[in-house]
Amino acid sequence: MNNNWFGIAVMVTSCWICGLGFLAYGLFARHYKKPIWFWSGSTVDPASISDIPAYNRANSRMWIVFSLPFWVCGLLSFWWTNAAAVILTVACLGGLPVIIVVYNKILKKYKISDYE
Repeated sequence: MNNNWFGIAVMVTSCWICGLGFLAYGLFARHYKKPIWFWSGSTVDPASISDIPAYNRANSRMWIVFSLPFWVCGLLSFWWTNAAAVILTVACLGGLPVIIVVYNKILKKYKISDYE
């Protein structure tokens, strides 16, 4: 076990705050009545989505899955801080492009094709 308790506390707290934020947004998306948005400051026109509850559930799953590495890294930090840092870096640098691609697939699946 690592003896750098302050560093571990910062790592665990940071990871779990991020994980909680993504989990909360995922749960919020699941129960939101209008189509959930992906980009900050943007909105999705309800008339452009064919099945709003399914669209929001898909977005919810995406955000909840994205939160998992943060929870794991927080827990892993207690024993293997370096491994947790590597996983966290991969999750952030690799995960962000992945969720953009996943979101675009979700949007393509549920967007009404003839909607401008």
